Amino acid sequence: MSVLLSPRHLKSDNADDQLAHRIQRQLAAESRALSRLQIKVTDGVVTLRGVATSFYQKQLWLHGTKRVVGAERVVNDGITVTPNWEDTGFGWRD
Repeated sequence: MSVLLSPRHLKSDNADDQLAHRIQRQLAAESRALSRLQIKVTDGVVTLRGVATSFYQKQLWLHGTKRVVGAERVVNDGITVTPNWEDTGFGWRD
């Protein structure tokens, strides 16, 4: 089965990908732990999922994302805070 995407749809996907990359670059400048964060943009709606080792780290991710996308955009927060970093399975603490 093949799917034909309209040029408008392709532009939207490209814009979503570009926005996700802009968010990732912004957060990389502020935090080292991006390997624990997934950034997904669908039709301009940003969803963040991941594990933060502190409430502070979670806020850095959320506020950094808001700086890129602006206050009008929707940012879905699926970030879990796990203070006990051994529970994350990563083996380091930020």
